[in-house]
Amino acid sequence: VKEQLSRRYAGETVRLVVLRGRERLQRELELARELQPYEHPFLGVLPVRETPGAAERTAGVRVRYVYPDGPAGAGGVEAGDLLVGMDGEAMEEAGELRGRVSLLKPGDEVELEVRRGEETLRLAFPLGRLPEELPPETLPRASAVDEAEKTAEPAGEGPQVGSIELKIPEFENDVRAYVPEVHARGVPCGLIVWLHAPGRFDWDALLARWKPHCDRDGLILLAPKSAGGKGWLMRELTLVEKLLEEVDSTCAVDPTRSVGYGDQAGGRLAYLVGFRARALVRAVVAADAPLTGRPPANDPLYRLALFTIRAEKSRHADEIDAGTVRLREMKYPVTVKDLGEKPRYLSRRELSELLRWVDALDRI
Repeated sequence: VKEQLSRRYAGETVRLVVLRGRERLQRELELARELQPYEHPFLGVLPVRETPGAAERTAGVRVRYVYPDGPAGAGGVEAGDLLVGMDGEAMEEAGELRGRVSLLKPGDEVELEVRRGEETLRLAFPLGRLPEELPPETLPRASAVDEAEKTAEPAGEGPQVGSIELKIPEFENDVRAYVPEVHARGVPCGLIVWLHAPGRFDWDALLARWKPHCDRDGLILLAPKSAGGKGWLMRELTLVEKLLEEVDSTCAVDPTRSVGYGDQAGGRLAYLVGFRARALVRAVVAADAPLTGRPPANDPLYRLALFTIRAEKSRHADEIDAGTVRLREMKYPVTVKDLGEKPRYLSRRELSELLRWVDALDRI
């Protein structure tokens, strides 16, 4: 199809023949002069994450949280509601609802079938745009980790947990990872891929900082070391992609909470990982790292959210701000965290804010 279209010019008319089931359709279409950036629509809810210890699964999507200023909140949806249908079609789980919503655009109207206790409601409202603001401190915690710890038993020997070493055969890089205990109970975990700044790889210090959050939120921490421990090489982008594939194949990873987090040169690499490994990474956190080049088009199938950490007197400040403008022009949601004058690590409070942002990446 691309080869055929590449021979033509904007404004030309082409005849398209489509088979839809047994029906044969013919349409004449005028080729567009400009492709408008795709923008992910927003329903305005966080789903409850299913737990392996649940005795019986109920079809539908249980609402964990409703964004007060979001479309669902204005349309009458409440926390605790069970969403069982959209636009006249039943749905089984959150991924199905997320997929259906992604086929629409902001402003399109949807009708939800909602069960609230013994009552069934039909609520109609237009979709909005993905918010860039941080989730509130009052965000209720997802039940997955807590419930699984209470009800699920480890299956057999279970996967390896704790601090471990990984190896990709064709690379000599040292790679460390931390897998929380809850993963042995079958709970899908989020994934943080930490890409260090040049010369700043310290696994013990990194683990001490992240372990409590990984245990609490159900997060796998993956930390490769660059060759020589200094700057990153372009070939190490392939290393990170292979590590993502390895972890995805051996661990139960929640794809909606898979994050590339990089500092300085590591942040540049995190952008590249996020843009290339769309099926494996759904968010990028870039600290004091400018965006290089033009990002690819937004993808309806694979959402990508950005969290930019900047400082006013960083030598990259202007480039970082220009990158934020480019990303927003292409309809990516970008949350900006300003550190003040100088680049630094996030404080404990700021890290908690970031973790709330990660916790809400499975929003619909």
